[in-house]
Amino acid sequence: MEILLVDDEVYTIRILQTAIDWESHGVGQVWSALGVARAKEIVKEHPVDLIICDIEMPKETGLDFLTWIRENRYDTEMILLTCHTDFSYAKQALGLGAYDYCVKPIIVEDIERVIAEALAHIQEKRKMRQAWEEKDYLERRRRIVDRNFWRNTLEGRNGDSPGELLTQAKENNIRLELDDTFCMALFSAKFVDLAGETEPTDYLKITQEYFDRIDPETVLVENANRDKWTVLMKNRDPFEFRKLCMDYLVMQREKRELRLIGCYQTGLYCEELVPAYKKLHETEMMMTFYQENLWDVCRVEQEKLVDVELTADMEQLLYSGRFAEFADHLDNYLQKKQWKHPVSVAALYTLRADICQSLDVYLKGRGISAHSLLLDEELCRRMNESTVSVEHMMRFVRCLAQVVPYENDVTDITNAVKKYIFQHLSEDIVRDSIAEALYMNVDYIARVFKRDTGMSISQYINRERINQAKLLIATSDMPVGDVAESVGYTNFSYFSKIFKQFENCTPREYKLRMKGTAMK
Repeated sequence: MEILLVDDEVYTIRILQTAIDWESHGVGQVWSALGVARAKEIVKEHPVDLIICDIEMPKETGLDFLTWIRENRYDTEMILLTCHTDFSYAKQALGLGAYDYCVKPIIVEDIERVIAEALAHIQEKRKMRQAWEEKDYLERRRRIVDRNFWRNTLEGRNGDSPGELLTQAKENNIRLELDDTFCMALFSAKFVDLAGETEPTDYLKITQEYFDRIDPETVLVENANRDKWTVLMKNRDPFEFRKLCMDYLVMQREKRELRLIGCYQTGLYCEELVPAYKKLHETEMMMTFYQENLWDVCRVEQEKLVDVELTADMEQLLYSGRFAEFADHLDNYLQKKQWKHPVSVAALYTLRADICQSLDVYLKGRGISAHSLLLDEELCRRMNESTVSVEHMMRFVRCLAQVVPYENDVTDITNAVKKYIFQHLSEDIVRDSIAEALYMNVDYIARVFKRDTGMSISQYINRERINQAKLLIATSDMPVGDVAESVGYTNFSYFSKIFKQFENCTPREYKLRMKGTAMK
């Protein structure tokens, strides 16, 4: 035990140090401080168990010190001393969590009794904490043993027969009978961006706590990647188990913003656990998200999974570049399809392939580079996620409608090129950079632009730069060399040459002409 004495009177500290037999109370170290500032340093550096502190001290009082102790969560008790008998002090001290309150002048017998009681209280708290820690340790160890046993069981490593399983259970001190029945659910998380979701932390602990409220013997087994986990409950009513799982899915979505899909089986005997576990994983691989889906494996086996394909009308919309209309048609089609029956992951893979094939026909006809579209990070991410659910497929399609340019009028290409040039006039502009920014084939852009404007892209860039240079020369005091750099020419001689081609005079001659015009 370590004690700290705090008082601005040296006399009081000496009385407490010498008049009390600290060793008989099991105290090995007695610290002292003449003010709160020094007392705080000692508490930070040493594990003080009990503090005896005067209330009335300059700068910071004992109540201030006690408040600091509690705010910083130090596990120590405090006895406060004061010269006043006003009960308001005692009330405030006890409200802040002081162990007791003594009045000066100190009566050694009285304060020694309070100290003995406080030290006994501290010892009792330590025993209780140790007991809780041991209980928690044993519980965690029990969880690990249970989890390892059931993981090995579900993966077929504890034998094929019920007898072998019972033997393994007995060796691991796990209660198991041949007539026990099990309900088993597999939950799968896809850490994708639906609403700003990120991979959650401690979801296994939260899941365990949720099911433990119903049955403390619930077993939770996670896979190696920690993105799937199996819940195993013994001797549960199937309808109750299904409701528990549905409520769990909703809770995770609302509280954790974690999107899950689940599939389950009920009424399983020991010998059925391994094949049921495999079937759950096979089913999960086929299923897609739809709201908060929980699929009954038996129902999925009985029902025909929905096939989805592009209709002739939807293909025509894609071929003509009417992507927004296509997205609306596809959305209505998929919602109707999955209303009664699940849409499989395989069906969404096929649908995505059909969309990409039809899109490729459109892009080639318009001279748009399909490869350059993949430079868009958002589109790539949406494409990779498109088979997670119908919702994700629609997010991909609507993103596609925004990224693929120029659905109708080719004059949009010319306008887009002009806009790009205007925004990057002071930079080194090349045709390839324009084509990359617009996701289009460079030769196609050049051909369309010349047909619309009568000049090449490079001629148009020079014309716009010279027009901007003329404006700066006429309206500012910038040196001609700075004007050249500001409109994208790093070589002044080349700037002068191009300027003369357009204006039949050099930049300096143009500046003098503008000054003469202004003087008139």
